[in-house]
Amino acid sequence: MDYWKSGKFPYIGLVGDFDWQERFGITDSLEGFRDHYRVNVEFPWAKDIADKARNLTVSQPVFPNLAESFLVTSGVQESLKHAFEVFQDEREQLFRSAQENLDYALRHIVPPIDFGRLLLPPNLRDYSDEVSPAEVLDFVEGEAIPMYLVPRGRTAIRLIHAETRSERRAILGDRYTTIIDDCADVLEACEHKIIRSEVEFAVEALEAMRAGYNRTAQGMLTVLLDSIVGSFYPGKEKRTITNRKKEHDPPELLLEMSIRESLVWLPIWNAHEAFWPYKGDPVPHYYSRHASVHAVSRKQFNKRNCVQALMLVTSLLGYANHLACSLD
Repeated sequence: MDYWKSGKFPYIGLVGDFDWQERFGITDSLEGFRDHYRVNVEFPWAKDIADKARNLTVSQPVFPNLAESFLVTSGVQESLKHAFEVFQDEREQLFRSAQENLDYALRHIVPPIDFGRLLLPPNLRDYSDEVSPAEVLDFVEGEAIPMYLVPRGRTAIRLIHAETRSERRAILGDRYTTIIDDCADVLEACEHKIIRSEVEFAVEALEAMRAGYNRTAQGMLTVLLDSIVGSFYPGKEKRTITNRKKEHDPPELLLEMSIRESLVWLPIWNAHEAFWPYKGDPVPHYYSRHASVHAVSRKQFNKRNCVQALMLVTSLLGYANHLACSLD
């Protein structure tokens, strides 16, 4: 899937408008170029023309024919030709000097911009040398594990580099406690009033997990996820998010999203993989919203699936908080 077709990049505008000459400290260099041009090109050229003009003896003859006219004016032509040759040489030298100064500025003055780092979510920006934005997008396209805000960078790197779903689930179990802590930090930072109620329920589920009631928490988090998704997409579009058919590519709604939005919504879409008990679909061992609601069982309700549901809710609430704060 080509995530770049939409041309939407959430970090465009991060730097903002500014005066490039001043920002990169090359104003002085450009002034130097202009001084060099005036001293070494304009002044010598003008002086050369003036000297040659003084040496010319041109009266006001009556030209009997074009041949005589050409002979009289040939001296002026030669002077102008020589002057323009000097000007061309000086111009080429100036441009070479300007290019050398600009190359130096780009190498030594302008700070390098790591665009890959800017495109990564905040929890992964310190790991731009270990993972690329394309790898993160590829991961969330196929998993119901979010990468936006949670989990912490080192855990996220382990999950992305794991080769199988079994390995990823093992990591979820191994990092169960630290992932809860990561989610607690993000939820604590969600201060906007518009999501206050949802954050309270998420924190209550999180505390239930810490107390050992992960099944209770998974039920709460699954219902809460439904509620928040419905707040974002109250109409027919909700079915686009909550109706993930097996072996189908993401819908156009998701393809048109920015990178940040994709990191939030693709895992939620994957968590809504089709599950039809009456068709004989087996209960999956990995987290499934539909199985959690329609097939309550020990196979579906477990610590790994619970912490996965917590991550989905936390990532979505963190995104909602950021969006609401930016619109204030």
